[in-house]
Amino acid sequence: MMVAPPGERFLLHLCEGIEEAALGSTGIAFVTDDLEGEARRLLSGGAQFTEPLKVEPRGGMAKFADPDGNVFWLLGARSSFVRQRIRRRARDSSSKARRAASRASRPRGRGRK
Repeated sequence: MMVAPPGERFLLHLCEGIEEAALGSTGIAFVTDDLEGEARRLLSGGAQFTEPLKVEPRGGMAKFADPDGNVFWLLGARSSFVRQRIRRRARDSSSKARRAASRASRPRGRGRK
């Protein structure tokens, strides 16, 4: 599941089924278009990286832990990708809600002969 505040460059991705969850893994990924800058900001705030920053042409990733040992992902992606995913998720959610409302409004209990 992906969520984001309207108009923001930040996207929160709740990971499920991507890989076997290790002890302490939250399954929460923070997606940003400024991976290196965000990693520096986290380091300056005292974050401990459990998996070092890996930057690749299409993005990158790192894992960091909070003071209680909970592990989070930091993912890098282009701004256009982040905005596209947010719009797509919003459309998908709206479509699912409309379908569910339509099913709920259908008459039930039709008798069978």
